[in-house]
Amino acid sequence: MKPTKLTYGILIVIGLIAIGLTVSSLFKSIDKDVAATHTTASSEKKAHPNYPEVQVVTEKAHDKVYSMEIDYPQFQSKKLNQKMKEFVKIAKEDFLHDVEKNKQQLKSQEATLAIRSDMQKFSDHIYSVAMHEKSCLHEKQCQDLSDIIIVDSKNSNYIDQTDILQDTEQNRDTLFQLLKHAFEQSDTYREHFSRKKLSEWVYDKDNNFSNMYLADESIVFQFDNNKVIDKEAEITIPLSKMQDVLTDEWKDMIRDESTEDSNNTENNKRTENKANTGDNDSTENNKSTEDKEDTEDKQANSAIKQEEKNSNSSSVNEEKRHSSNQKRVALTFDDGPHPQNTPKVLDLLKQYNAKATFFMLGNKVAANATVVKRMKDEGHELGNHTWSHKDLTKLGVAGIRQEIDKANEAIRNAAGKNSTLFRPPYGATNGNIEQIVGLPSILWTVDTRDWESLDPVAILNEVKSHTTDGSILLMHDIHTSTVNGMQSVLDYLVGEGYELVTVSEIRKN
Repeated sequence: MKPTKLTYGILIVIGLIAIGLTVSSLFKSIDKDVAATHTTASSEKKAHPNYPEVQVVTEKAHDKVYSMEIDYPQFQSKKLNQKMKEFVKIAKEDFLHDVEKNKQQLKSQEATLAIRSDMQKFSDHIYSVAMHEKSCLHEKQCQDLSDIIIVDSKNSNYIDQTDILQDTEQNRDTLFQLLKHAFEQSDTYREHFSRKKLSEWVYDKDNNFSNMYLADESIVFQFDNNKVIDKEAEITIPLSKMQDVLTDEWKDMIRDESTEDSNNTENNKRTENKANTGDNDSTENNKSTEDKEDTEDKQANSAIKQEEKNSNSSSVNEEKRHSSNQKRVALTFDDGPHPQNTPKVLDLLKQYNAKATFFMLGNKVAANATVVKRMKDEGHELGNHTWSHKDLTKLGVAGIRQEIDKANEAIRNAAGKNSTLFRPPYGATNGNIEQIVGLPSILWTVDTRDWESLDPVAILNEVKSHTTDGSILLMHDIHTSTVNGMQSVLDYLVGEGYELVTVSEIRKN
C-alpha cells in the first residue's frame, strides 16, 4: 500500500518533534556546562606555618552569587580530622541552602562564607583548634559561629574542657574572679565589660566551658559577640593562676610537661654554650680589629650590667621611671623581629633601663621566637603589624582577619601572651578595619625616616627636631643603620630628661 499525503504529514510532524527534542536537550546540556563554568573551585594542602607536622587544607569557591574561602587543619590521624571536617561540612551545607533560598536578593550582592582556623600547641602532642565561621548574605545579615576542638595527637582522641577544669562551686568563684580581673585590667575590653553578664555566664549550670582552649603556658577563654561584652573577646590567664581549678590529672600532666621543658631548656643551653665556644675558637684568628673592638664593648657592657644588677641603682631608676613629673616618649620598632639587630636593640634598651613597643610581622616571629620571648620577659610591649605587611584597605574582611589573627597566633606561640596593640602597615586604616581588628590602632607622631636615610646621624636629627613630651617615635629594627644610631638617640633622649616607656604607658596619660 502506498503512503498517503496524510501519512507523509504525520511522519514530517513526528520528525520535527524529534528534532526539536534533540535540539532542546542539546541546549539544556550546553546551559548546564555554561552554568558549571560560573563556579570556580580550588583546593590545596600545605604544611602549617608554625607546626609543620600538621597540614592546612585551603578551599576556595567562587560563583556569580557567592564566594567561599575555607581553611582547616588536617592531622595524620583520620579520627582527629572528623570534627573539623564536620564543622566545615555543616557550614557549607547551611550556607548553600541559604544562597539557594535568596537567589533573587543575591543578584545585586555576593554572599560570602569564610571559615578560618587558629591553632595553638600546648605540648608535643596536644593542640587547640579554634574554628571560626562567618557567613553573610549581605552586610547586615551575617552569622558568626565558632567551635574549639582540643586534640591529643599521641592517643588520637579529643579532650573535653570538663576533663581539664574541675567543676565545683568554689572553682567557679575562683574562675569568676580571675576573668573579672583580666577584663578590668584590659585596655581593649575594660569599657565594654559587663560584670553581670560574666557572672551569668560563669554560674550557668549548663556551661561546660567549651569556649576554653590551651595555649603555651596559659588558658584562653574566647567569648562570642555580646556574650560578656558588646564584641568578641579573648582573655588569657597564665596556667600558674589556674592551678587551683584544674583536675588532678591535669595538674600532674602540667607538672610533668614543665619538668620536661625545664630539662630540655637546660640541655639546649649547654649545647649552645659548647657550640659558641667552638665557634669562638675556630674564628678567633680571623677577627678584624673592628670585631675585636665590638667584642670588648660587649664585654664591658656585660660587666656594667652585672654591677648594676648587684647594686641598688636599679630601684632608684625604677622610682625615677615612674615620676609623674617626668617627660615621656615611646620608642616603637616596626617590621621585625630581626635575628641579629633586634637582640642588639634589646641590649641597648636594657642598658638604658628603657622600655619599647615592637610591632612585629607574624611571618618573622616563629624563626625568632626566643627574641620575642625575651621582649616579653624584659617588659617590652608586643604589637601586631599583620602577618605579611599587606595594605589592609585593599583586603576584604576575611583577608584582614587572616593577616591579624595569623600574626597574633605566632606572637602568642612565641611569647605565651597576645599582642596588645596594632599598627596598620603604611599607616593605612579606616573604621571598618579598626572594628575587625579589635585592638587599639597606633600610628606615630615622629617618623625618624630611618628606612629612607639609612643614616644614624640623620635619624638623630629627626629625633632632635620633632620629639616632645608624649611623642611616639617610629623606627625599624630590621636596619643595621638604625641599630648603629640607637645609642646616640638614647643618649639624647635620656639627656633631655625623657622617660622611655611603652605606648600603653603614653596612652594612659
